[in-house]
Amino acid sequence: MKIRLYTFNIALFFLTTLAIFSACDRFKGPEGLTGPKGPSGPGSVFIKGYVLNNEKYKTYTAYVNVINSKSLPSVTVNEVELTYDFNVMYIGHYFNKAFLTPFQTTQLNASFTTMDGKEGTATAQLTAPGSFEITEHSHDIDPLYGPLAPFSPDEIFSISWSPSDNAELYVVLINWFATYEIQYKTTLVGPHRYNFIITDTSLEIPLTDLCPESIFEKIDEMDDFYGMLNFEVYAFAGPHNPGEPGNITGDAEGMFYTITACPSFLFTVRLPGTAKQVPSTSLQEEAVPNNQMNELIDKWLMQPESSVVEFIEKGLVE
Repeated sequence: MKIRLYTFNIALFFLTTLAIFSACDRFKGPEGLTGPKGPSGPGSVFIKGYVLNNEKYKTYTAYVNVINSKSLPSVTVNEVELTYDFNVMYIGHYFNKAFLTPFQTTQLNASFTTMDGKEGTATAQLTAPGSFEITEHSHDIDPLYGPLAPFSPDEIFSISWSPSDNAELYVVLINWFATYEIQYKTTLVGPHRYNFIITDTSLEIPLTDLCPESIFEKIDEMDDFYGMLNFEVYAFAGPHNPGEPGNITGDAEGMFYTITACPSFLFTVRLPGTAKQVPSTSLQEEAVPNNQMNELIDKWLMQPESSVVEFIEKGLVE
C-alpha cells in the first residue's frame, strides 16, 4: 500500500508540473525591454599593407596583413610570394619579404577563404614614389658636428628636399635626444619623437616646439648641453584623405601604400661657448633610429580600419 501511494504521489507531481508549464505557455506575461544588438557576424576580408624603399640602407621590403580569412592566404607582390610570419602575433595573417631591388610599379595579389567559406581574390596596384634627397637646410656645417645649432629658444630649424615623383604627401619624423650637465650632474632629455604630414617639400620648426620649456629655464645653470635632432622624410602614395575609400579591389577591402625614404638629416645642438667634444656613438644611436617608420606602420597593421596617415597623425608624438 505504501509503495502504491508513493508511486501515485510521484505521478501526481509530474502531472502538476506539466500542467503549470502548459499554463505558462498559454498565458505569457508582459515582455521585457529588448537588449542591445549583439555583435555582427563575420566581416569581409580586409587587407592592409605597404612596401618601403630605403635607398640609404639598401632595403626594399613588403609587409601585408590579411584579416578575416578563414584559411591561410597566399600573398604576392610583383609575383613574388611573401613569407608568412609565425612569430608575429597580429590580428590576422601577417606576411613580409625583403626584395633585392627597389619597388617601382607595385602589384599586390592575394587569394584567401572568406569567413563564410567562399574562395576569393583581391589586388592593388600603385607606383612607388621616386627617390629624393635633402637639398637645403638651416645652420652652417661644422667640421666636427655637421650642421651645428646653438641651444637657444630663438633657434629655428628648416630643411627642404627635392620633389619625389608620384608622391601624394610627405611624412617627416623628428627624433630629438640630448643630455645636459649642471655641476657635474648629467640629465637626459628624451628621446622625444614628433611627426608632421605635409604636401609641401620643406619644413620649418622652432626648437621651442620640440624641447620642453623647463629645459630652457635652466640654460644659465648649464655647464654643457649636447643634443641631436634627426629628420627623416618619407614620400607616400595611397589613400590618405579622411573618408577616402581603400584601394584594394576584388573580394576584399583595404588599403595598400608605397613609401620611399629619403636619407635622414642630423643637426647637432650645443650650448654656446662650451668646448667641442667628439660626438658620442651612443647618443647618435639614440638620435638616429634606423627603423622608426617600420615600427610605426607595423603598429598600424594591427589597428582598426583607418588609413595609415590617420594613424600617424594620432600615434607618434611621445
